[in-house]
Amino acid sequence: VEHKSPEEWAANPGLVDISLNGAESAEVSADGVAANIVDVWTDEVPIPSGLTRGLDVVLDFNDNLRLDPGDIAVGPGAALPGFTAVDDLSEIGPTSVTMYERGYGPWNVQRVYYPDDIGDRGAIPLVVISHGNGHNYTWYDYLGYHLASWGYVVMSHTNETGPGIETASTTTLTNTDSFLAAYASDEGGALAGHVDSSRIVWIGHSRGGEGVVRAYDRMVDEGYTPTHYGPDDIIVISSIAPTVFYSVDSSDPHDTPYHLFAGAADGDVHGSPASQYVQFFRLLSAADGPSQLTYLQGVGHNEFNCCGFADATGPDLIGRTATQVIAKSYYLALIRAYADDDTRMFDYFSRRADVFRPSGVTDGPIIANAYRPDP
Repeated sequence: VEHKSPEEWAANPGLVDISLNGAESAEVSADGVAANIVDVWTDEVPIPSGLTRGLDVVLDFNDNLRLDPGDIAVGPGAALPGFTAVDDLSEIGPTSVTMYERGYGPWNVQRVYYPDDIGDRGAIPLVVISHGNGHNYTWYDYLGYHLASWGYVVMSHTNETGPGIETASTTTLTNTDSFLAAYASDEGGALAGHVDSSRIVWIGHSRGGEGVVRAYDRMVDEGYTPTHYGPDDIIVISSIAPTVFYSVDSSDPHDTPYHLFAGAADGDVHGSPASQYVQFFRLLSAADGPSQLTYLQGVGHNEFNCCGFADATGPDLIGRTATQVIAKSYYLALIRAYADDDTRMFDYFSRRADVFRPSGVTDGPIIANAYRPDP
């Protein structure tokens, strides 16, 4: 049945089966669990609008088509439904997207993506993307358009990675600040009042992946103070195959939620013991807050962007297209979980990916998840 609030159930306790084949009847057998399994919905669950559909399950023991004493129910009376059907997280969202560029200098150029129905929304989260060394801020269109189509403002910026992590962290800090200072006058004021500076997501790749962690550490430990936001406004940090040039005392995610996204076939920042500068698992280990890992076999360093050279090494390479389907799926789940407080999305990180994964991700790619709640 459709999920309803306690008040709605009290007003109308009638049961309306919505599965495609109607309500099922079964008798409980004494022959064990296997003999008592009944398929109640074998077809794809339609999701009329949005990304999710909440459903409740009722065992109507007296068969009177009402929720009443004696029935067993999963979901009714709870804030969350008994279970949730989730649409394909890798598919484009329900709204069209506009992209524009803005800039004030070589290290303050930004590509911005926003949903065209932003005027009908309140203040929505901001996602900032910081590219890696030798990369380009225009190489993440696949993420920018995807996330904006699901209702987020995304800003990808030029990142001064060449000199090192300190300058990369500075350009993350300053670009985030300059965007918040001036976005209200962009696009004829279309975004004015619709960016929530208290819900900022930082995503960085390679040196940019360490740079976003270093930027956060500078605010927490070293007193760096942006004008338009602070450390409490960074609700989750995600690093894609980050370098670790600094010690984890200086590149430290502290207690903000942290996500590590990496490929096991990376021919550049490979994570192995061969060099301390590429041991990205150290950043995950240093995190004091909730942390999650998405680790992909057969994926190299530049499959996470559009145009970096192919450096993947080893067997069973899955390629850029498959990698980006996975990235779109898990990033949408991550941002929904933290930016929109949709706790159902944590299942994609806390459950084994070999048995449970986003519906748009095929069974072929091998994905290892690790999830550690706030210790």
